[in-house]
Amino acid sequence: MKPTPINLAEAIIEPFWDPQLSGLKEWRIEPGTEHGLHVSQNWCWVSFEWARRPIKGPALRMSRCFDVDCSGYDRLLVSVMSPADSVFRLLVVTDLGEITFEAPPAPALKKEYAVDLKGATHIHTITLEIEAATDGVATGWFNWIGLQNSQLLERYLAQWSRFDPEWAHYLQPPSYEPSFEPTYGILINREELSALRAEHAAFLQQHGDSPFIQGARRAQALVPERMIRDFVNFWTDTRYCRERDYGHFLLRHGPEAVIAGLLLRDKELLRLGARYALALAMCEHWDDGFICRFPGSTFEHRCFVRSLCVHEIALILDLTGELFTDLGREFLLRRIAEEGIGGINYITWKHEYI
Repeated sequence: MKPTPINLAEAIIEPFWDPQLSGLKEWRIEPGTEHGLHVSQNWCWVSFEWARRPIKGPALRMSRCFDVDCSGYDRLLVSVMSPADSVFRLLVVTDLGEITFEAPPAPALKKEYAVDLKGATHIHTITLEIEAATDGVATGWFNWIGLQNSQLLERYLAQWSRFDPEWAHYLQPPSYEPSFEPTYGILINREELSALRAEHAAFLQQHGDSPFIQGARRAQALVPERMIRDFVNFWTDTRYCRERDYGHFLLRHGPEAVIAGLLLRDKELLRLGARYALALAMCEHWDDGFICRFPGSTFEHRCFVRSLCVHEIALILDLTGELFTDLGREFLLRRIAEEGIGGINYITWKHEYI
């Protein structure tokens, strides 16, 4: 077995999420009939469950012989959704001996454990264990097992820090005065916007706040440039994204800022919305995780993230397209066409129900 690189610093040795590539059949799972253990390959992960806590020992113990070269990497990664408060353990046999790891009681979110390989260059076997915390039914899943070079990871992640709020060459300068009118009139035309402004002003006078302004505040609480990564989170869904990307909520906030900016004639809010659009466009892949772009795999998570990115960027272009330079506008349109529509077309061809 050879590691499959997914970026400059990381590689996968067990793609549990892909039924066509998963090595689940190669794992030796210790019997758990007495406590109702069941382990199976799902469409997007290897799932496990048990009906009750065993009298003694872990609820799940599974091992596999890997014989994989891990030179060039200093950490073993395991992505797992453990039952709340259960304890995940890992035993790795390497050319330098055994490495053991025990995680704290599991939280309610999927975890990505990074275990120091202590200079090992070859992994012989990996054993996964989960100890039940309470009696009763419990469920969870394994996403994947991988390798990481922690020094190269710093270099890889640093590439996303080159963006700043000015967006020189992509946005008009801060001194630019917008017209506060829709660019294309697709979502709303000038007459409809005028009526909505009057209605919103009356609502504000009566209530002192509005859902539009609340949305703008949510957008202002974040810095879009700090959330640019290789993939885009599917709202608050953490099933497929990396743990390091938790909380990177680029979606939703751009349109909220732009709509409030138009209603209030606030150019800073318009500019903030435009920044969200560019931040989305700069994310390399409009999927929620590398599992959708794994080399040699056909796995995909439909086109949920792509359609959201296309919709939001198109909406922002429609409502405040004048804030973008020719370069900024063309860049957004190209991303919509190539990364967005192209992928959406493939999914609609592949899945009739979509």
